[in-house]
Amino acid sequence: MENKTLITLCLIINIIGTIILIIATDSTLPETTKKLLTSDIDKFKTIEGEITSIRETPGTYKIILNNIDVTVFKTKKLNLKKGDLIKVVGKVQENKNKLEIIANKILTLK
Repeated sequence: MENKTLITLCLIINIIGTIILIIATDSTLPETTKKLLTSDIDKFKTIEGEITSIRETPGTYKIILNNIDVTVFKTKKLNLKKGDLIKVVGKVQENKNKLEIIANKILTLK
């Protein structure tokens, strides 16, 4: 094969690979939701909104965001307060017959 043919082949494969990565990345992002359903259990979801309540317990922070309970296990001090706008990514779980999100990631929105 000639160099020109090899370079063209490499470029085509590179473009196809990039397109596949973009499609795969979009399909693996957690779905943004406003309400939790029992069919969401064990799925990752994203919610964002204003903190309406936050309290600290010995091992967790309990946050209410858009009427959805969010549990954050303490690994470090959270500098969040009522009224802050945040985005939470986490896994939906059932606790005491109520759905909640176990937070994996919290971002402060400004």
